[in-house]
Amino acid sequence: GVEIRTVIDNNDDTVRAERIQFQQALINLVRNAADAVAEQAQPVVVIRGETLGDEGYRVTVEDNGPGIAGDHIESIFRPMTTTKSSGMGLGLSVTRTIVESHGGALTVGRSALGGAAFTVRLPRGDDET
Repeated sequence: GVEIRTVIDNNDDTVRAERIQFQQALINLVRNAADAVAEQAQPVVVIRGETLGDEGYRVTVEDNGPGIAGDHIESIFRPMTTTKSSGMGLGLSVTRTIVESHGGALTVGRSALGGAAFTVRLPRGDDET
């Protein structure tokens, strides 16, 4: 199986996000990471949540899979783009749309684990929500 680790800042900060949509965005990222590491001898996915103070919150989903080829980096967020034989190529496009609709940003880079690292940044929410 895939080892999934979570490293979450323990604080009371909030972000403004529609719970079900944001949950779907994170599920998409974690599912993609788990798929990416399926062939690794010791598959690892790390979900990291970090407070950025007044800047908001950052969630990173990273893995020790093969990573994303440089020529795919620009296209992976486009609809109908997939590297999976069974995929429709909508997951990352939908995920980015959800994140941006909440005033955030979704970026991709290289993980220290060797694979991909997808980072969601969301603005800080009001204390009243």
